Amino acid sequence: MTRYTEQALASSRYCGDAGGICVCCGTQYPGAGRHCQRCQAPLELSQTAFARGMPPRFVSVLGESGSGKTVYLGMLMDMLSKGVLGMRGIAHGSHSVAVQNRTISALQRRRFPEKTGSDADDWQWVHCEVTKDRRKKRPLDLVTADFAGEAIALEIEQSGAYPAIRSVVSQSVGVLLLCDSISVCRAPLNEDISALKLVSYIYDVQKANSASRTDRRITTPLAVVFTKCDQCPEAQEDPQRFAANNMPRLSQICQAGFSRFRFFGARIVASTATSVDEYGCSSHVALHVEPHGIAEPLDWIMKPC
Repeated sequence: MTRYTEQALASSRYCGDAGGICVCCGTQYPGAGRHCQRCQAPLELSQTAFARGMPPRFVSVLGESGSGKTVYLGMLMDMLSKGVLGMRGIAHGSHSVAVQNRTISALQRRRFPEKTGSDADDWQWVHCEVTKDRRKKRPLDLVTADFAGEAIALEIEQSGAYPAIRSVVSQSVGVLLLCDSISVCRAPLNEDISALKLVSYIYDVQKANSASRTDRRITTPLAVVFTKCDQCPEAQEDPQRFAANNMPRLSQICQAGFSRFRFFGARIVASTATSVDEYGCSSHVALHVEPHGIAEPLDWIMKPC
């Protein structure tokens, strides 16, 4: 539990409508307004997160630009709302349904959601309370924004550029890291180095927030998910071997820095096509929606909880 999370939990009992502390970045906010002035997280997220009287346990979703974060997160939210693998998700706040609605609406038109903009105002935040098998254990909070890949890249290069990203990562008890399997096949060296930077960032932020400074490895589970496996079946058939063959640097840092990590393969559709309009602009068409491997990474993260 972070220091400002403890502070927020305590202060939320007294602030009421007068304000409180942002659950993501720890910034004090007044009663007026709808978003945190520092990280732009919805203040409704902070209010619902502390309503249970216990600190939330974040699980975040990250990935490079084009890795499919929006469609993955939207499909995951949709599956959790219906119940999957013994997990059940309850979305808190209208903002938490926006990514799900955006994704499902696009797929119904055989299209994929538009790319997320780099401006923080364009990010859709998600807070989904996830329980497992109706056990009386503390739920996990899938708390993340649909961060733009460019924003994540800039935060890695200039720590503090986007406070929301660092705040969410620092508090995460589990991380879902998405990698575009098609890009890995086409340019394995570039993708390996990019993933290495992102995992190094996750490790450094988590290590700085860790209570134990002696153990080199951190205990936060890291699920590396290869997306778009409909066009790269080898990543779905054996994601561990796919990672070892194409992304050795990523595999090595996972082994050295994380006590729990695992590779997964996922897809949203079974097949796609390319459509070209009269102006020569091409777009991907989702011919058949058939999600596979979407909920398994989160289920794996939840098992020891």
